Amino acid sequence: MKTLIATLLLTGLAAAKPTVLADQYSTLDTASVKAGDWNEFLSETSVTHPDGPTTTTRIFQLLACVKADDEFIWMEETTWDGGRPDYKQVTLTKVRRADGIAVAAWWGKQGGDGTELKLAEARGKRKLPDGSKATGTVTKEKTKKGDKEVEAQKLVMTFTGEKDGKEFKTVSTVWMVPEGRLRSRMQDVAAREHIWGEVKWETEPTGPMALVRSEIKGDTWTTVMTAVDEGSDAKPTLTVK
Repeated sequence: MKTLIATLLLTGLAAAKPTVLADQYSTLDTASVKAGDWNEFLSETSVTHPDGPTTTTRIFQLLACVKADDEFIWMEETTWDGGRPDYKQVTLTKVRRADGIAVAAWWGKQGGDGTELKLAEARGKRKLPDGSKATGTVTKEKTKKGDKEVEAQKLVMTFTGEKDGKEFKTVSTVWMVPEGRLRSRMQDVAAREHIWGEVKWETEPTGPMALVRSEIKGDTWTTVMTAVDEGSDAKPTLTVK
């Protein structure tokens, strides 16, 4: 799902024409999605620059099912920069329930008219650079969901190797819970376009699960994504023909 972890790192948000992959929602648990279901996330990325200062970018994402029937669901993804809450970009995607494959997409400004997008081909399973490896563990851990403490499935993925002659190490930690809206089918992770498909798991994650929090740490940057709120009253905000 485009979502949920690395795709909020947007630059030039107001001018950026989005790319919608045909399999963008292929791991969404489409069978359980109902019209009105929504989740809101906050992604905060901190970067330490060579000359010392650290900058932080805050991007919000609202993911909502704004229409549904037995055959299709219509997913709106609204994104906005924390420093520019007045401009909200919306992508609307029509998705088949049977397999999570997109059949049409539009984009525009919230409250405005949508422009149809050409769907991009599924990118397929991503590969790690030669000589790299990825390992993963799954444990249980208490975490916060809103103001409640819940037991989560904690996934820790460690990526190591060499790229362009330099060693790298990236650690991604994700907390998932069984109760929530717009859950992901974790058992299908290995088949998705996400780099998780390269992870050698000690024990594999189970699902469906809803994201509560994720942390991705590189050498000079950290991205923390947190589920802010959820509900069941979403309505369409983009007008399409």
